[in-house]
Amino acid sequence: RSTLFPYTTLFRSWGNLVIIAILVLMLAATVYALARRRVSRAGRALRAIQLDEMAAQAMGIDIARNKLRVFTESGFFAGLAGGLYAHLSYYIGPGDFGFQRAIEMLVYVVLGGQGTIFGPLVGAGIVTALPEVLRASPSPRAILYGLILLIIVIFAPGGVLSRSTYQPLERILRRRKAASGESLSGGRGGMPHA
Repeated sequence: RSTLFPYTTLFRSWGNLVIIAILVLMLAATVYALARRRVSRAGRALRAIQLDEMAAQAMGIDIARNKLRVFTESGFFAGLAGGLYAHLSYYIGPGDFGFQRAIEMLVYVVLGGQGTIFGPLVGAGIVTALPEVLRASPSPRAILYGLILLIIVIFAPGGVLSRSTYQPLERILRRRKAASGESLSGGRGGMPHA
């Protein structure tokens, strides 16, 4: 009996690795589907609806049908996530998805960046790792999430991965590159002095 114990723990760890591999593959497939959707005709229609609903309708986009499609797809992804969560935790109860969980999911999106594909993933990674980093601190998570939301709204309104957050950094880098290009070429325009 004692000789079988190491093999059972090995199979348990292999089982965990298989589950993690399945989760990573499903996440990759979801991200790929969303990225493809974004550049498709339906994705462009949704973007037009987001920007100006009346103009999109004037262009012939069926708003009700597209909203119903998005609602159905979001239900599919929520069901998929719930099924995976149930598989990992072995139990789902009504208390698992209360107000605290809703605030966590809101923080994922706001922290990572709205309108991006990888933003909520980064936000979820940060919010998931944060309690582990601050494990010694017994402060309530709600206060911490509120503080994170306040800081993000003030300093990075579009989220960490939004274009508006990186535009000032890009401008600074372009200026430095242009300044270093001027000094290397001997003046403006890249032409040597005669």
